[in-house]
Amino acid sequence: MELFIAKKAVAKDKPIFGICRGIQVLNVAIGGTLYQDIYSQNTDKELIKHSQTAPKWYPTHKVKLEEGSIVKRAHGAEIIAVNSFHHQAIREPAPEFIVTGRSEDGIIEAIEHRNCKFAVGVQWHPEHMWNKDSSFLNLFKSFVKSCL
Repeated sequence: MELFIAKKAVAKDKPIFGICRGIQVLNVAIGGTLYQDIYSQNTDKELIKHSQTAPKWYPTHKVKLEEGSIVKRAHGAEIIAVNSFHHQAIREPAPEFIVTGRSEDGIIEAIEHRNCKFAVGVQWHPEHMWNKDSSFLNLFKSFVKSCL
């Protein structure tokens, strides 16, 4: 059902914001692929820890955001520190998405649709971070504004 809903939302240019598994669903719904397990499928490079044991609000690694992206505008910074709770990640982005954020080890952390007004996915959990860093609330504000 969620793949169907994501595909329809993008097709109708309805605002959609995917968080963690949501970025993965959004990408797969539009034709992208995933690493089922980033650690076992990336043995040729050194990976950072993508499944933290620190508190949910605590940032444990950095993400570099692309110039002109919605996510960079929301945060007002090129590099942000995020939390991380995953072992799956985008392998190949769907052709309609551009990668707008990567972790230090190259894992895709943010995507945005090329043509939709707001079809954004992030791998981290901004809903756990906004109380400690208000820039994470800006993503939600951008999403809500796109719904008006």
